[in-house]
Amino acid sequence: MYKAIDSRCDSYFAILDYRNTPTQNTEASPAQRMFGRRTRTMLPMKASLLKPQKVDTEIAKHDKKLENLRSSWYHDKCSKYLEPLEQGDIVRIKPFVLGKKTWDRGTVTRRVDQRSYEVNTEKGRLRRNRVHLRRTNEVDVNAAEQEPRENTILMIAEEREPRKTRNQLPAKYRDFIMTK
Repeated sequence: MYKAIDSRCDSYFAILDYRNTPTQNTEASPAQRMFGRRTRTMLPMKASLLKPQKVDTEIAKHDKKLENLRSSWYHDKCSKYLEPLEQGDIVRIKPFVLGKKTWDRGTVTRRVDQRSYEVNTEKGRLRRNRVHLRRTNEVDVNAAEQEPRENTILMIAEEREPRKTRNQLPAKYRDFIMTK
């Protein structure tokens, strides 16, 4: 359309030419598939080409199916499956402000749609796509405050393991002398 406008041609002739051009992988143009014949253009053509002819739509359907399979293969090649989030999961939300680098923290309230979630943040309630949410291993501060303090101290003490120290030097440092 832009080329037709720039060259000061009639834009309807450009649309007519587009509709008379056979598409990729098919033997028929969009006009042939719709009307069963070619439409009249400014180019001279035989009268027999303007007569209705049967167009095999099965070939076009088969080609369209192959095209869809090819495009889905290329899409699936670099896409990855994202695990669904559960209610109460702590997530980080991708910033939508240009130049902002920090991801906001939030808690999943509910699943709204197949890929959409409602998330509570400090700023309020947001609805975001799963692509913009990342599950984290952070502890929910509000839930930790509700539990009795003694239990949390015991849990933290049980989770902490003593620090392992290295008794032997790595092979590449064996010729060095270490002093304490």
